[in-house]
Amino acid sequence: CYNCSGPNNNDCTECRGTKALHNNQCEENCPDSYFKETSTHTCEACDSTCFQCLGSTDGQCTECSSPRALHNSQCLQDC
Repeated sequence: CYNCSGPNNNDCTECRGTKALHNNQCEENCPDSYFKETSTHTCEACDSTCFQCLGSTDGQCTECSSPRALHNSQCLQDC
């Protein structure tokens, strides 16, 4: 942690370096359906249609959950 609210590793309020804050812990990589927001050092949610993404909008998907298909960075029901 860079800043914290207590002594435990899940008491983080801010992370340092390349790590991102997720559920009060500093993670090297964000979990599925989240992306690393580099300006705030936090894990932010992808659009609900994305499984993996580069940002929060539906046009920034990199991987989709079945049965959706990836087309031009969007997860579509039908191609």
